[in-house]
Amino acid sequence: MQARKRRWSLTQRQFTLLGAFLTPFILMTIYFIYRQMAPFGSSSLLTVDLGQQYIDFFAYLRRALLHDPSSIFYSFANGLGGEMLGTWSYYLLSPLNWILLLCPGTSLTTGVFLLTVFKYGLSGLTFAWLLDKTTKQTGLKAITFATAYALMGWSIANQLNVMWLDAAYLLPLIFYGLYLLMQTGKWRTYVIWLTLMLVVNYYMAYMICLFMILAFIWLAIDKFTTWRHFWGQTYRFAWTSVVSGLLAAFVLLPTWWSLSQSKAQYTVTSFKWKFEFFPPKMIAKFFMGAFNFDQMPDGTANLFIGAIALLGSLFFFSDRRIRLRSRLTAGIVTLFLALSLCVQPLDLLWHAGQFPVWYPYRFSFIVSFWLIWLAAQTLTNDFQPGWLAIAIVTLLVAAGSAYVVLNLKKFAFLSWNHWYPECGRFH
Repeated sequence: MQARKRRWSLTQRQFTLLGAFLTPFILMTIYFIYRQMAPFGSSSLLTVDLGQQYIDFFAYLRRALLHDPSSIFYSFANGLGGEMLGTWSYYLLSPLNWILLLCPGTSLTTGVFLLTVFKYGLSGLTFAWLLDKTTKQTGLKAITFATAYALMGWSIANQLNVMWLDAAYLLPLIFYGLYLLMQTGKWRTYVIWLTLMLVVNYYMAYMICLFMILAFIWLAIDKFTTWRHFWGQTYRFAWTSVVSGLLAAFVLLPTWWSLSQSKAQYTVTSFKWKFEFFPPKMIAKFFMGAFNFDQMPDGTANLFIGAIALLGSLFFFSDRRIRLRSRLTAGIVTLFLALSLCVQPLDLLWHAGQFPVWYPYRFSFIVSFWLIWLAAQTLTNDFQPGWLAIAIVTLLVAAGSAYVVLNLKKFAFLSWNHWYPECGRFH
């Protein structure tokens, strides 16, 4: 009987992980086929920066690895000739880029298609794996949360920056490594995945490192027993993070030197403590389809995670099964993240002191991860919200929806179709 139960658990786990990978992978593949993306039509993902810059870098990647290894470090195709370390560290070090080696010539467009949908699938897979290791979530519920994460608004809005999508599937693995470090003292998982992230894309890794500090504070308070234990955890977190940085130094140091000769010279050193916009405007980005082209150069953060995850994150703060200190700390972390989305100095902090040129609030994938993670802690099979919690969450949702409806004309990316499909026929 116990052997059968173990076999069923294994099968259930495999179903969850496979479903978490295939659901976003298949959904985005079907969507791209519907939009006649190559190789299923004449359209392609090669628009904006992906078509104007990145595709040339990918072609250079194939040429350098397959035909001209000497150009890895220096290329005469870079202006009148220049070093290529900065280009590699920002655009080309993802291990998934090896997929592009299978796509010569004009089929490189197909390679970008495969690269994109595969990263969507991996994001769902790693988030489901995190839930399997740290929560009671399994089966369809875990797949639902994983799909909400993989297809969050940030991913859809930034899929043309395909090198950023590595952060989406590596973040759950790094977070699990930190969780394991705090729970058991085992450090290898955290060091391995954080080092990989630092190597793959230092820019997105910087944002994840900032979030790891917040996550450490939350986990340390949640698991607090004695001050001696707390300082021991702090020491382990500090030295393992430093080790990851040292292991990635072969990429980080040359990249730092390259940046010091160019982009790093434009770091903002003066700023004002002010809101960049009226904060409630962010609420509109929790609605489906809350994105259009105008949001690329200058818009609010992409926060769509689906209704289930959003409601679950709100119910987290009233869930009495979770320690009060944990809920209070999570509230502080959530408030800090919310302020980071609208307060200028905090926005600059997340972007390493430089205002983004197009694609603002690039760290919002971290906010989405955090909210979905909180929801997964709460929406378990034994969750039973009280009437007061239901009333408060209902009031918050109603107030937020009313604000967006009454100011709908200010949100060009929304229409009545996002509220009620039938309204679109009469609008």
